[in-house]
Amino acid sequence: MIEIIETGPFNTIQDFGRPGYRDIGVTASGAMDPLAVKVGNILVGNDDDAAAIEVQTFPFKLLFVTGGVFAVTGADGCPTLDGRELLAWCVHRAEPGQILQWRLRRKCRPAAHQRRQD
Repeated sequence: MIEIIETGPFNTIQDFGRPGYRDIGVTASGAMDPLAVKVGNILVGNDDDAAAIEVQTFPFKLLFVTGGVFAVTGADGCPTLDGRELLAWCVHRAEPGQILQWRLRRKCRPAAHQRRQD
């Protein structure tokens, strides 16, 4: 279980929407980045059509009330777990009481995988 501690506007829980009903006035809706949701679900072992938290604006901070696995996918938003920067597009484990947070890109360090020039 998680608890949302801080959030900006437009951050939502999204699934893949309701395509195929436009003829009766229902917009498709759904995640803005369906590939990121699909990959995230695969990484953590969820059903293909499971919903996800879609973070569009900052700040965003959540508390893991219970531990578990999670994936960070989509655009780079400098995710950190208890202040430690996380790699995107992979699985992470959180323990109870840990804080997951996104902040603006300009505050991040350069990518961890850059080759050092001597």
